[in-house]
Amino acid sequence: MVEHKKTDNPEFDAAVEEVNKFKEGGVQVSQKNQLRLYGCYKVGCGQTVEKPGMFGGFDRKYMYEAYKQVKEDEGKSAKEAQDAYIALANKLKSGDNSDWDA
Repeated sequence: MVEHKKTDNPEFDAAVEEVNKFKEGGVQVSQKNQLRLYGCYKVGCGQTVEKPGMFGGFDRKYMYEAYKQVKEDEGKSAKEAQDAYIALANKLKSGDNSDWDA
């Protein structure tokens, strides 16, 4: 796991720490929700994800698509992506494991 660099949003930072403990806490997260969290995290931290080449593998393709959906398709700012991350993290923490839906 890559260490999270703190942002200027303590609520987002706390949500990231909680999500990183989901597995050890027994919180189940679907692949769709994992990808959504990933996309929101990358945009929320101002990071970019490079489009994988033809032989980049399915994992990298799905990760790029999750990032692209948040950044380009939905046009979320870093703050909006952080808010979406927090909302999904809270939903999952409460035991609602239904997949995120646009």
